Amino acid sequence: MGLHNSQQDGIQNGFGIIGLEALSALDGSDVHLLYTSPKGIDTFANQYGDNPVWNKLEFVKAGRVHNLGNLYPWGGPVTAMELSDRVVHAISAGNTTAPPNRLE
Repeated sequence: MGLHNSQQDGIQNGFGIIGLEALSALDGSDVHLLYTSPKGIDTFANQYGDNPVWNKLEFVKAGRVHNLGNLYPWGGPVTAMELSDRVVHAISAGNTTAPPNRLE
């Protein structure tokens, strides 16, 4: 896909926890924050929505924070295709609706 994961510290099995300080260090014009979360829970909005540091991050102000929704990461090829579709859709300019979901 040609994407680079800027967060390398603390990654285990493809997952990691990143705090606001580390996100601030990653801020830039080409940064997108992509994350998965359980249905109905917007992890970053709930935790950081009222935080002035979060709201000053360039990628937040530019709308480049993408909740990819609920996705089981060890689901095999169909899940990998679904993740790929969601990532491409999220970072493509002008998309305002979610892509079709193979998993539902």
